[in-house]
Amino acid sequence: MGPGSQLGLGPAIVRRDDAPKLAPRALDDNDVPLSARKGKVIVRSGKGETSREIPLLDGTARASVTEWRTERASWPGAADNPALLLNRRGGRLSTRAVDQLVDELATDADLEDAVGRLPTDQ
Repeated sequence: MGPGSQLGLGPAIVRRDDAPKLAPRALDDNDVPLSARKGKVIVRSGKGETSREIPLLDGTARASVTEWRTERASWPGAADNPALLLNRRGGRLSTRAVDQLVDELATDADLEDAVGRLPTDQ
């Protein structure tokens, strides 16, 4: 066993489900259809490999997606990559990058997990 290996049960670790890693499970730009008054997020292969549609009723959220799409158009690879969220090189945003962004947003908003910890406490 190498460094960091552990025998026995060890501490219990609470972690969120991993974000999609494979292209069929990833969120593409066309998975978030919007209009002036409504929108939705289409999860094509979510938990239990089921598909679902989540209403996007909040006007601020719809405006943010619209603003991102305008910005996204100028990013490298945007024309060739269907991913909604891109990295700086124009590729699909990785699971690790999504986790880091969510942690940063949660910390900035002082959100806690079910145990009462901020993402930076974990």
